[in-house]
Amino acid sequence: MTSTAVYHKLKKWIYRGQLTPGQRLVEMDLAHRVGTSRIPLRESLRRLESEGLVRSIPHKATFVAELTPADIREILFMRRLLEP
Repeated sequence: MTSTAVYHKLKKWIYRGQLTPGQRLVEMDLAHRVGTSRIPLRESLRRLESEGLVRSIPHKATFVAELTPADIREILFMRRLLEP
């Protein structure tokens, strides 16, 4: 599975609440669940982190970001502006 496909799947799971705010994302478990290796998973997590959907603590763990209602409004506003 490509990193783009993994990215879209993880993003969908976050938006649908299948990965919950504050949930720790264990690479081995998540790679198995998605059906991919750790390299595309890591690339996808970095992309999600750049979008603010996950938070990484270097050499420790990655978590689903805990978004406030203001964060969600801002994300939706920006998406409406950027996405045709």
